[in-house]
Amino acid sequence: MENIKNLLAKPAFESRPWAMWIWNSCITSEKLAYQLTSFIEKGFSGVCIRPGRDMAPAFMSKEFLNLFQTVLIISQRANFGVRLAEDFSLPWTGIFETITNHDPRMRGQCLQLEYSEILANKKNFEKPISDPETAIIVMSKMTNGKVVLSQTKRLAASPEKGILTIKPAAGEWQLMIFRKKYVSDPVSGFVPNVFIPAAAQWYIDNVCEVFKANFSKYFHTTFKGFVYELPAYIVPGDNCIPWEDAVATKYQSKYKKRLVDQLPALFSNVETEQAKN
Repeated sequence: MENIKNLLAKPAFESRPWAMWIWNSCITSEKLAYQLTSFIEKGFSGVCIRPGRDMAPAFMSKEFLNLFQTVLIISQRANFGVRLAEDFSLPWTGIFETITNHDPRMRGQCLQLEYSEILANKKNFEKPISDPETAIIVMSKMTNGKVVLSQTKRLAASPEKGILTIKPAAGEWQLMIFRKKYVSDPVSGFVPNVFIPAAAQWYIDNVCEVFKANFSKYFHTTFKGFVYELPAYIVPGDNCIPWEDAVATKYQSKYKKRLVDQLPALFSNVETEQAKN
């Protein structure tokens, strides 16, 4: 029992907790040195630094890098760990803000089920479709209350009139209208598109490589790497799924099926074997 008490009183370095250290408002070397010393004295083994959007100096500026180096120097003397923490789903650093504002490819997207209706033995069906060029419309045959994915077809509304006109065959058909939309963070900024290599490469070039150039001598010792939280592309109850056109293209190339034709399986009852798609 005495050994257990001693272990709990003085835990090994790898067993001590890390602290999430948010940098916001005006940051100075004096403030950082004071707070960092407090973390060290209280027995933490490291800190994960999360830059704030309202931080001055700005994230990745020369002044920020100088302050980060100050932290690394103090931490190295105390055998203390440092990581950089980023949450791409919240407005913390805004590192992607410039590129996502100017390049739509870099913006994360979701596909939302905008409208759904079962058409049963209707001879004619018409529905106004706003902005028909951006709508994804699919109709699937239904048998015993379940969608038959093999009998799913994509439809299109008249771009001139904005009207969807259908003359369904006999039986029941499930009509679904999907819409692609960009995903926003809580302050309406675009979240980055994690489904394309270009977004990851942009971050590597503009953050990781800069850290490597400035702080490589601290790697594997004081600087312990990066902690990332990926964007939340869907909101519960919104009938959304993450979406990227390039993924749909790769799916079709690999499985010889259109991903769009499989979408009803995510929102309706289908046969077990078909659901596996």
